[in-house]
Amino acid sequence: MRAIAFFLATSLLASASPTQAQSILSNLKQLKNSIQQLGSSRPQNSNGPAPASQSSSAVGESTVGEEGADMFPASAFTEDTSDTNLEAKTLLVRRPDTFDIRGFKLGMSPKEAFRVANKAGFRRRWNDTYMTTGSFDLEATRIANYQLNKPISDHSKTYAHIVTAAGRDGSSIQLTFTLEPAGPRLSTIGYSAKADGMTKEQFTAAITKKYGAADLNSGSGWTWQSGSKSFFAPSSSAVMVALFSDGGATFDLHQSGDYSVAMKKALDVRAQQIASSRGGGVKF
Repeated sequence: MRAIAFFLATSLLASASPTQAQSILSNLKQLKNSIQQLGSSRPQNSNGPAPASQSSSAVGESTVGEEGADMFPASAFTEDTSDTNLEAKTLLVRRPDTFDIRGFKLGMSPKEAFRVANKAGFRRRWNDTYMTTGSFDLEATRIANYQLNKPISDHSKTYAHIVTAAGRDGSSIQLTFTLEPAGPRLSTIGYSAKADGMTKEQFTAAITKKYGAADLNSGSGWTWQSGSKSFFAPSSSAVMVALFSDGGATFDLHQSGDYSVAMKKALDVRAQQIASSRGGGVKF
């Protein structure tokens, strides 16, 4: 994996300006951290208790045994009744916003992701991550409290935020959800799988057949960003990066920068509404 990162860095930095080089290094560092995080969540052979940083924060979850449990606990849907129907959406080549990885697609609700996980055979084991967040309004209230003299005390049931699971074939997947007013929606998919005898040439042919020709190709790394040939993908485009080595393949598919900005703005707008309705304003 280090060799791949080094190859990508040297190939891209060679023709970049100082400013571009800094941005390139920043992007590669983020990708490396994402891959390392995904790899660290693979099931281990130890039978000891899960580290505190990886323990589930869900309430009422059944014990996750050696054979694994459902990718999402039942408690994930107690409050979040939202759902989507994106599985049948047509995949368009060179359009990463329509791509799927093992059936998972950007924009899916936890409920639909749960159905896909069951079909694909992904199970959460004792040391896999399951993290939750509060509702959209609860998170907005937390932001609003920074503006208020008298903080609002509020609570909500838990919503899915990050979940990691393992496949029967030894692969692992990590899903990250972003809060939208309608509920959590899948915004980042990280996937890792063993090469299982596949050569780089075979891998290249397979991903090209499914996703279309990559917009950027270093030989061991491929990037799709809706047709852009610049390393700096447009902020309005979803992006997928695939890496391959003798050890296996990793994928990172995530929403655009514009999406992240829009969701943060929506949360801030709601926070301001809450603060305005509960606060008394500046006294002078």
